[in-house]
Amino acid sequence: MKIKEIKELFDKKAINEVEKTIDEATQTVTSGRLERIKALFYLQHTGRFRENKIYKKASFDKYLLDRHLMTLGTYEKEKWAFSKHLDESQKRGPGIISSIKYKCGAGNVKKVLSEIKAAESKRKTPMPREKIQEIIDKNSKPVVEKPRKRPIKAFERELDGARATILEQGQTIKELHDQIGKLIKSVNEYKPYKSMYAKLLKAVGPVAELLKAA
Repeated sequence: MKIKEIKELFDKKAINEVEKTIDEATQTVTSGRLERIKALFYLQHTGRFRENKIYKKASFDKYLLDRHLMTLGTYEKEKWAFSKHLDESQKRGPGIISSIKYKCGAGNVKKVLSEIKAAESKRKTPMPREKIQEIIDKNSKPVVEKPRKRPIKAFERELDGARATILEQGQTIKELHDQIGKLIKSVNEYKPYKSMYAKLLKAVGPVAELLKAA
């Protein structure tokens, strides 16, 4: 693409003629995108993309990316835009329609487009993109911050700490269990002397009472 050759094409044309060339090319590109989405939707719906032997066992998103260099997300956005708002998608491109849907919600796309058209009707010149963006931003849904996901390493550290605590507590429980076992054994060993001790207390009389009070 050499500037000298390009100048020969446009130097003698008025600015409105040059702009018309750009507008027509843009419309052709948009029209081409619509036809592309139609054909891709057909292949997805019928499964005929697998007739291409290379993709006989492939998923549609793999076929889409490998063969047509398009992600499934982009395809779904453009398909939605052309399906729901054909005229506006052809006029403005499916990208801006998808942007309105993403920021304002699918149910508000028609309302936002109406506001954009109303603002455009009051102007004598094309509305700048930043003005369109202002209308979109004004109608945007509140941004809800998603809770930050903690790094997996943090969970691993907590898990290791919990394991250590369990092991420590397990050791403590085992020690308590052993002590209780020893006490029970001691009590059982003391039982034969219990009746003998009671008789002795009874025999000493008043001394026993003093011992009890003590």
